[in-house]
Amino acid sequence: MKRRPNKVNEEQSNMLPGYLAQEGTHVHRCLWDSSHEECPKRLTATINHCTKLGVFSRMKQLEIMPCTEDVLTLFHSAEFVRKIALTERMSREELERFCDRYDSVYLCCESYQCALNACGAVVEATKAVITGKCAGCVALVRAPGHHAMKNESNGFCIFNNVGVAASYA
Repeated sequence: MKRRPNKVNEEQSNMLPGYLAQEGTHVHRCLWDSSHEECPKRLTATINHCTKLGVFSRMKQLEIMPCTEDVLTLFHSAEFVRKIALTERMSREELERFCDRYDSVYLCCESYQCALNACGAVVEATKAVITGKCAGCVALVRAPGHHAMKNESNGFCIFNNVGVAASYA
C-alpha cells in the first residue's frame, strides 16, 4: 500500500482538512487546585500524539487570531465579556471568589487571553470550512468552550467557543 506524501501542493490544499493547534495554554491553570482535571496536559498530550502519528503532516495548518469583542458579543453579552476581561488584573483570592459563582470554572490572570485565542481559533476553523479553504477543520484549544452560557462561564468553559463560531457563521 502506497502512503500519501507528507507535503501537498497549493492546488490540493483546499481539499485537505485544516487544523489550529493553540500554543502557550500552559498559563491557563487552576491556581488553587493543581490536580484539577482540566489542565494544560490535556491539550499537550493531544498535540504530541497527533504529531507523533503524523496527523498534522496531512493537514493544512491555519493561523490563530484572537477573537475580538465584536465577534464574542455575537453570542455573549458585552457585560459578561467585560467581567471576564477584568480577571486579568485580579489577585488569586479575587479570582477564586469570582470563580465560586460559576459551576466548575477556574481562571487565572492569563485565562482571558487564552480564552480569546481559543475562541478565535474555533471561529477561524469555521471560516476556513465556510469559505472552502479547507475540507474540514479541527481546533485544538484551551480553555474549552462548549458549556459556557450566554452570560456565564460553566463546566471548565470561559466563553462558548462553539456558540460564538455558530453565531459568526
